[in-house]
Amino acid sequence: MFSNILKQVREKVRTLDYVVTLHADEAMDDDGLTIIDVEAIILTGEIFERQKDHEIEEWKYLIRGKTLK
Repeated sequence: MFSNILKQVREKVRTLDYVVTLHADEAMDDDGLTIIDVEAIILTGEIFERQKDHEIEEWKYLIRGKTLK
């Protein structure tokens, strides 16, 4: 359903063309994840939900995948 979006996100990971925000870094820390875990989730996972962020009026995509642990 969201294969084009997932393809674009995976390409960003493969080329290291992304920035980790402070908010994302804190969320990863809270969940006990590293950036390597997040990259693995993106590269092995699938989008299972799309949500509208009403505060900034943008879409966000939830990806379920496997970490390296």
